[in-house]
Amino acid sequence: MHVRKFAAAQAMFERAIRDKMPESYEYRGVLFAKMGRKADAEKDLATLKKLNPKLAGELEQFLKTGREVEEYGGTSPKQNS
Repeated sequence: MHVRKFAAAQAMFERAIRDKMPESYEYRGVLFAKMGRKADAEKDLATLKKLNPKLAGELEQFLKTGREVEEYGGTSPKQNS
């Protein structure tokens, strides 16, 4: 019973994030890429293309170049930790 309630709550939370905060897919995609999880980053990119093409373009650019576009017009290099 608790497992079903948890699964339902998780699905509701994921829908809310997807619908109201598409930026979270961009942030997570960058994080996945920095962690070397390119397939997961590509999945977030595919979702983001449907939700917000502008943000998808920014994530796609990061995946190609390893550089993030900063809010104030600069860039930051990919961190290799």
